[in-house]
Amino acid sequence: MNALVTGGSSLLAKAVARHFRGQGWGARLVDAIPCSTEGEWEQTDFLSPDANAELLRQCSVLIHLFGFHGSGGGTEDANGAYLDQLTAGTYSLLQSAKDNAVEHVVAVSSFDVFSGYPECYRISESWAPLPVLEIGPLAQYLAEEVCRHSARTLQLDTVLLRIGEVVIEEDVVEGAQNPLWIDARDVAASIWDACTKPIRGHEAGHAYGSNPWRVYHLVVPQENERFATGKSLHYSLQFVPEHRFGWASPEKEAKTS
Repeated sequence: MNALVTGGSSLLAKAVARHFRGQGWGARLVDAIPCSTEGEWEQTDFLSPDANAELLRQCSVLIHLFGFHGSGGGTEDANGAYLDQLTAGTYSLLQSAKDNAVEHVVAVSSFDVFSGYPECYRISESWAPLPVLEIGPLAQYLAEEVCRHSARTLQLDTVLLRIGEVVIEEDVVEGAQNPLWIDARDVAASIWDACTKPIRGHEAGHAYGSNPWRVYHLVVPQENERFATGKSLHYSLQFVPEHRFGWASPEKEAKTS
């Protein structure tokens, strides 16, 4: 079994590749945004249907990390290219995924798509994104919309995961806490679960026809978290992060309350 991982120059993509290979899969890393990061990833152009068809041939899973390889670099031309890759490029990738009988798509966005809301709001998966008019949040929001409509019109089984700042727990300052930190290894494990765990009946929409589009927020559970985690914990994903950055586990929180 093989997976194609976009945003291949990022920390998250490398963690995903390691996790999938540890499960006996092949994982190919590609990126459409030029950068100086060295590694095994390959440069590609998501706007090319021929290139996408070659990449997705014999792949069972497409893992599309569209928020984690940096924006265009600030210039008008670079930002325009970045926007094109995450909109028209995402559309082309998903068309190729359908044509090549890809079984699962996991798209990974960020909480930046809610950057237009006041910070005091507690936001669940049912909220509509409200990005500020900056290239990063706007591009991610538009890519989400392309994925959502493609999932339903092409009947591509698609999971959208939204996350905060991807780090490695051992690399952050000891004792520091950021409510949006999430360990790349925990995200990689959740992507694996999104591809392999059985879907519960109510999630798949069996009562009203198939539902190929599901959304989860991944956050380390903590007191007064801004982004609700109930769906990712209690539905089929059952997300329980191993790396908690000093936040108390739910069991400890229950005992002290």
